[in-house]
Amino acid sequence: MKINYPLLALAIGAFGIGTTEFSPMGLLPSLRAVWMSRFPLPEC
Repeated sequence: MKINYPLLALAIGAFGIGTTEFSPMGLLPSLRAVWMSRFPLPEC
């Protein structure tokens, strides 16, 4: 079986871009909790 290197490079690149885009979305609730504990919103 012949390895298709351009397709392999494309697949690795797509995985890398997908990981960097979706990982922060999963971390946002945790980051917000830390941020709000350090810098609470002022009372109005």
